[in-house]
Amino acid sequence: MAALDPIQEKVVYSVTHTYIKVKNGSNKEEYIYGTLLMLEKPDGCHIEWREDPTHVDAVNDSWDFINADAVSFTYSNSAAELTDITPTAARTEGSCRMINQQKFHNPINFHVDNLRSFKRMKGKLVKNSCIMFILDCGTSHPPIYFPKGGVTDKFLHHLGKKVIITQSATDGNRFLVSPHQQEALESSFDALNLFADQGSALSRFAADPVRGTFTAFAKVSKLLTNTLVASEDKNSVPPEICDQLRISVEENETDFSAIHSTQPEDPDFLFIDEKAQLPEVEKKPRGEPLKRAVWEKFFDAEGRVTNPEELKQIIYRGGVSHDLRSEVWKFLLSFYSWDSTTREREEFRKTKVGDNNERLHQLNDILMTFVMYDFNLGYVQGMSDLLSPLLLVMENEVDTFWCFVGFMNLLHSNFEMDQEGMKLQLNQLNQIVQVADGQLYSYLDDHESSNMYFAFRWLLIVFKREFFMDDIMSLWEVFWTGLPCKNYQLVIATALLCQCKGDIIENQFGFNEILKYINDRSGDIVLSELLIQSEALAEQLITCTNLPSYVRKIISPGSQSSATQPSPDRKPARPTSSPRKRTAES
Repeated sequence: MAALDPIQEKVVYSVTHTYIKVKNGSNKEEYIYGTLLMLEKPDGCHIEWREDPTHVDAVNDSWDFINADAVSFTYSNSAAELTDITPTAARTEGSCRMINQQKFHNPINFHVDNLRSFKRMKGKLVKNSCIMFILDCGTSHPPIYFPKGGVTDKFLHHLGKKVIITQSATDGNRFLVSPHQQEALESSFDALNLFADQGSALSRFAADPVRGTFTAFAKVSKLLTNTLVASEDKNSVPPEICDQLRISVEENETDFSAIHSTQPEDPDFLFIDEKAQLPEVEKKPRGEPLKRAVWEKFFDAEGRVTNPEELKQIIYRGGVSHDLRSEVWKFLLSFYSWDSTTREREEFRKTKVGDNNERLHQLNDILMTFVMYDFNLGYVQGMSDLLSPLLLVMENEVDTFWCFVGFMNLLHSNFEMDQEGMKLQLNQLNQIVQVADGQLYSYLDDHESSNMYFAFRWLLIVFKREFFMDDIMSLWEVFWTGLPCKNYQLVIATALLCQCKGDIIENQFGFNEILKYINDRSGDIVLSELLIQSEALAEQLITCTNLPSYVRKIISPGSQSSATQPSPDRKPARPTSSPRKRTAES
């Protein structure tokens, strides 16, 4: 931990032996230990979390390099040597080790006046109690965990001396923060700059109330005029926001303003005063993952899967054991047909190896092979996010490539140049949220966020960057079953948004803050709770008797997902000619 400057800062209170979770190069959990500090600095009170380089968790004993975006590191299995891991290209001064910090990209260091709220979490959802700070700009810092006990009363006692802490009326774990009344009033006057001279705003006002009042009114009038004039461009999306939306997409000329939140022309839209009443449903716990003993019982003597629908139900309820994924995923991603025999699968795989093994070795890059296979689509940034878990699970490049083809068949429209698939999904998410939570939708609509831009990354790569590797594998297995309804990714997105509702509304976030907050939730979402809530929401939508027909079309079981509708020139998953011949023809 960096040494404190006794002249510039004074420690008010500190909590040692805390840790945060981050993502390493392979998108797996990494623990970093440090100290939570409350510091008094010349400009006021600050809260800061500082890494302790002398504390190394024995769990963090290796580095993985499967992620194409990862930084290269020196590898070591020795806990003692891990304290000196450095990037091969550069070393950050003051830090004894570096990680690919996809999650921990915002240093925890802020003035208490910028603290909007914090959450204390403990119990079933987290192994150790933790606290998560949310700032007025929308930044949601990663939770700080306390393995040796909860957030101490002393820490909150000291914080309470600096700000007013109010427990949320809707969530007992959420606490709203506001400055003390005198400080807030001073800050409000100073922010408006109603008085030109220096000194206390209140003392100046008290000295000459008449002159001060009329001067203030004049400046307020000017402020309101400028605000109203500027509000004409209020709905425009700033370039920096568009850059964040395209974080997983190659730069192109996509017109995001073409996304509309208006409803389709449907007679049911006239029911606006007759709100759909979602029925009460019981939340069902998650099941056990598919084990080998159960998996083998589903095959007949010739190797056919006897009851694929029942098998999908098991996978939907609990996922797949990791040792089975390389076998089961080939069926889920249409590499193998469910009704194929063992002999047919062996023969089929030989044809795939014959078609592609040479090219895979020549290019030494599965993505480049896919570019040659689907030349019209080509490569779009974000595809590597989808490929990396497949490459981890499959035993060789051939199986990985054809499973990747199957996955891309499900998400093809997400990566097409016109982005119509993404625009449609954002519009459909808008419609589902209106029905699922009218209060949340009204808030988003009032704060220029009903366009659902913040969910762009969620839907583009199916939540890949929101979860650690083990969790995203389990989530994708649920998605691949096609259960319990069409466009289930939109139901999951709605459920996740409902989980964020309290923080968004009670912190009074606007468009920019919501986008920032949503991006910062990466790695902090409890998958089991999200899947339980998503399943319950899906059941509510499916069984709702007065659900608008345009929403029912979005989730109707058994029909094709809007996110997977092929474009007119799209190739079949298994072409009659080999990729080599098709490339020549193109």
